[in-house]
Amino acid sequence: MHPAATLNLKTHVHTRPIGERPFVGLEPTDRPLAVEQRKGIILDRVRETAEAVLHSGDGPKQ
Repeated sequence: MHPAATLNLKTHVHTRPIGERPFVGLEPTDRPLAVEQRKGIILDRVRETAEAVLHSGDGPKQ
């Protein structure tokens, strides 16, 4: 997914107790990331996204 595909998506951030990550919910639209959050994501898409992040230089630093 190209970074512009997520640009300007409206979100709702739900805080949680200290030590837990907040939950970020996307506004229900027909944009791919919002659809995947609502309906689920297939393993191949997870792999594709992870590969894109890891090879972009924006991934976790070793």
